[in-house]
Amino acid sequence: MFRLSRGEKVRASEVRLRYRRVIPYREVEEALREGGGYLYFIEGVGRQTAYSAARRLSRRLGFAVEAHSASYGGRRGYVFMRGSIDELRRRLEG
Repeated sequence: MFRLSRGEKVRASEVRLRYRRVIPYREVEEALREGGGYLYFIEGVGRQTAYSAARRLSRRLGFAVEAHSASYGGRRGYVFMRGSIDELRRRLEG
């Protein structure tokens, strides 16, 4: 048995459209390949999108890429990094 979705007639001025975020894979790959401890921040990305992007980047680059929730310049999003968060902490401490 199917369940019908609820809907209603609305005015265009009352609706705010939501857009999908497009991950700039080529830019992220270049930044992570450079080394030098660079991270790549993307604003407004959801948890599942960030997780999927990190897996895809890991496959394409041949090394582990992690995504972590972060804020940068007052904006919220995800930061992509080469390696793990533990490696980053060791680099920052030492």
